[in-house]
Amino acid sequence: MPELIELESVLRDLQLSRSSLTDLALLVGTDFNEGIPGIGPKKALSLVRKYGSMEAMPSEILAKAPANLREVRRIFLEPDVTDDYQLTYRRPDGEGMLGFLCQERGFSRERVRRVIRRLDAVRLPGHSSLANWMHGSNLS
Repeated sequence: MPELIELESVLRDLQLSRSSLTDLALLVGTDFNEGIPGIGPKKALSLVRKYGSMEAMPSEILAKAPANLREVRRIFLEPDVTDDYQLTYRRPDGEGMLGFLCQERGFSRERVRRVIRRLDAVRLPGHSSLANWMHGSNLS
């Protein structure tokens, strides 16, 4: 089930700015960097609160930061986006899903087949909006 995460609420609860949340992510690791060994979420939060930014961290931590720190930070703070797209609904590729999930990722064939059958049974209108899907109005 999708989960709605409200950025402003998270930042307020953690007492962080968007930039410092990004630095916290850089410390623990993201899809774009491995993080710093030995630093988990709690330690990263403590460090970011104490020092404010990656550049202000102690030299032994900064030395382990990604060499492309500014570029990785930019990916999060200034992502490349486009409004030039069109969503088109089509039935899932069951064979492609089986190949990827079972052969490449080791999922159970029967479990994947069960999900594919459930997906095939869903009747979605051709132009369903993401907002409708997130609220479950088309999946009940």
